[in-house]
Amino acid sequence: MKFANLHLHSMYSDGVLTPKELCKKAKAMGYGAISLTDHYTDAGTDAIAKAADAVGLSYIRGMECTGLDENGTSFHIVAYDFDPTANGIASYIKRYHENALITMEAKVKKMLGDGVISGIVWQDVLDAFPSDVWLCNEHIFFVLCQKAGYDQTGYWDYIKRFHGAKVDTPKLIKPSAEQMIRDIVDAGGVASLAHPHHQTQYLPKLYAMGLRCVEIDHPDIDAKDASEALAFARNHGMYVSGGTDHTGRLANHSWQRGDQPGRAERVAAMGETVPLANNTEVFSGVSEADFLALKNRIYG
Repeated sequence: MKFANLHLHSMYSDGVLTPKELCKKAKAMGYGAISLTDHYTDAGTDAIAKAADAVGLSYIRGMECTGLDENGTSFHIVAYDFDPTANGIASYIKRYHENALITMEAKVKKMLGDGVISGIVWQDVLDAFPSDVWLCNEHIFFVLCQKAGYDQTGYWDYIKRFHGAKVDTPKLIKPSAEQMIRDIVDAGGVASLAHPHHQTQYLPKLYAMGLRCVEIDHPDIDAKDASEALAFARNHGMYVSGGTDHTGRLANHSWQRGDQPGRAERVAAMGETVPLANNTEVFSGVSEADFLALKNRIYG
């Protein structure tokens, strides 16, 4: 039974739904618990906790981070049940917030200067959202839709233009996976490996660093990934997680946008199993027992 959806994004990072909208949709779909795991920020925590309580959903604090190993392999690491004021985590959030402000301002001004977007100014983006969001491409597109007559059918053309706007901004140094996990643990949280597609072989190394949870149900992992992740978790007394991320009804405006053009062909050409299209309906998560194990921290 998929009781808890523990991997979701809102307009506080690269989602488009408000915390209130997420909770209403999750409740309507039959979920009993939720976690907002926005990228690089927990700014939506108060809003999601209030919205979850209003519709009768259980809730646990979350945030999606990144970390690299010594070979440059990137891991998405979700922090659960952590203290956002702890020094390491607080510094991490501040760095990413400040870098996003600088980068998105430069992107908007570059695209306006090149004539690839029009009808807005940078201040429109700042005025449209709370000051503590982690700004990204989604926020710019939202404002273009609100003020410049864009609609969701033009999203993938916009994304191409967004990535084509090269700007010279300070490089953000990503932490090592070991440092990221340590910061989460030092903040009293549980570090979880998100969507471990072709990454289950790293679980022993990450476990030694302090990883204590792994995602076992996600649109971008296959049956092999899920089976290996679950087996490792059960054998090592780890928590398990799962959620829909950017796919389905709880994601961005995937129904109007459609899937990314050419994605399936590119993935197939690499000999990979094609992930579910972003506009596929999914119901991913973990059981009530697994949610309560994490919520109640039965493994410490």
